[in-house]
Amino acid sequence: MMAVHPGEAPPSDVVALADAVGQIAGLGLIREAEVATATLALLALERLETGRMRGDAASDLFTTIDVRLTDAGKRNDLSDEASELLVEAGWLDHWGGDWGPDRARLEQLALAILRQTRAGDSRG
Repeated sequence: MMAVHPGEAPPSDVVALADAVGQIAGLGLIREAEVATATLALLALERLETGRMRGDAASDLFTTIDVRLTDAGKRNDLSDEASELLVEAGWLDHWGGDWGPDRARLEQLALAILRQTRAGDSRG
């Protein structure tokens, strides 16, 4: 994936992934949208570490997800962990630099989201 420059749209695969998360949230499936976002975060971290994804592409993905959730009117419905994950992942364009996000914190947030249970779900 390539970087998005001012006035340009993100690559179509980024838009498709972000659209899917936004559509899930738009259906009121906030937990499922959070799980999708957390899964994408773990995938992005693995790809960043192996050089199969650039930081600017990862940042584009999570920034576009944030926009889609905001457009769907669901951004404020996210858990604290999911909100923080989106903010931190928006800094992935600085991956490996002084301003880049803490890799361990991103993983911690993603795993916390995946480990959360639904209210009333007895599967603990």
